[in-house]
Amino acid sequence: MRAFRHVFHVNFRKGFSMPTLQTPVKSTSFIDSWYTRSDTPGTLVLSRSLSFPTVGTNERVTVSDPNWRVKVAKRLDASNDYTNKVWSLVQPYVVRSESLINNPSLVIRGHCLQSHIGGGASLVSTVDDSALRDVALRRIKTKLNSHYGRVDAVVPVVELHDLRRTIVGIARLSTELLHSLSAIRKTKGASAIKYASKAWLTFSFGVKPLVQDVASIALAIQDYLSRFDHTMRITGSASKDWTSGLKESGQASTYGVSLKTSTYAHHRLSYKYIGGFDILVRAANNYSLDSHLGLEFDSLPGVAWELIPYSWVVDYFTTVGAFLDDTFVVPPGSTKYLLLDRLYTMYSQVIPSLAPLFPEATIISEKVRPGFMEYREFSRQRLVGLPRIGLSFKSQDSQAGHAVNKLLNLASVFISGFKPR
Repeated sequence: MRAFRHVFHVNFRKGFSMPTLQTPVKSTSFIDSWYTRSDTPGTLVLSRSLSFPTVGTNERVTVSDPNWRVKVAKRLDASNDYTNKVWSLVQPYVVRSESLINNPSLVIRGHCLQSHIGGGASLVSTVDDSALRDVALRRIKTKLNSHYGRVDAVVPVVELHDLRRTIVGIARLSTELLHSLSAIRKTKGASAIKYASKAWLTFSFGVKPLVQDVASIALAIQDYLSRFDHTMRITGSASKDWTSGLKESGQASTYGVSLKTSTYAHHRLSYKYIGGFDILVRAANNYSLDSHLGLEFDSLPGVAWELIPYSWVVDYFTTVGAFLDDTFVVPPGSTKYLLLDRLYTMYSQVIPSLAPLFPEATIISEKVRPGFMEYREFSRQRLVGLPRIGLSFKSQDSQAGHAVNKLLNLASVFISGFKPR
């Protein structure tokens, strides 16, 4: 029977109980290596051992709320902080081998059977990723904003003076198409890049924003006219994957042979915000069409930043724009409950191999089976309200599929010297 430790803690002030269950996880390491010599009768033991080292500890920490029935009756979430760490020793690696050292005066035959489970435990990562967590936070806030249809209309209104330049740019691209094709042919394609960059910038910074702004304002007005109070359950998640490895050598094996192990681990880290929100857009007395269209004072810092030349370049790599919007603009409504889930998993594979220690040693038989192990860590944290997005550089995970468009925009600006709004 596995040993375990059960800790029970009670917070008398709040009435919450916090039981903790801890169970050590033991691995198994076994080796039986023996050999025979032509000059010595019988068998000789090279290495023989069986051990059960501790890989880690399964741990479960829960919080019990005596008022959970009342919360469920009020349609509130009764979840509380929760942590669960589980080690799964799936399969040990196994090596069965024979070696031979054949000299004119001496013949040595080695035999070995060895196995081990739990390889890869040292590769478990405990790093927390605040940038990835902010990606999940931005996604749940984007979904929340979509439920009351708010839009920042100041920027497109201020930039109406660019409408003439956009229309002229579209017309020139159309009327100069034949001339551009002729020029491309004469320059053997050298002018094609400049023409393509002009077309891309006109579309990316002119046509596309214009269409999106008109559509967004129209939908926002429609949402305002048909708005109603409602309660929603909204989630926002983000995850990333990476790999790591470890190589070890010099471990005992068959006579004249050493064991090497190559460990490969696949990691995944994900965050998920889960929230229940009361979207109050009809009952709230302070919610007007001005706030719905982003025409109030709290929108000015974000608008001022967006109107700064080349602020869009900074937002490609940092979270300045999102930080300003998140700091000053508060969506209408209230939070019923909010949870943050963190899930980390590591799946490792250990591949053993044999290598002779000196030229005279020969591996005449080798049977190898790889080993596998999995580690899973889940935690749930109850939050009072949505946190603020921090100032940071964007990670590759936050760029996602928009990275290609951003690179094309930057390259086109550099090639044509065009100054977008």
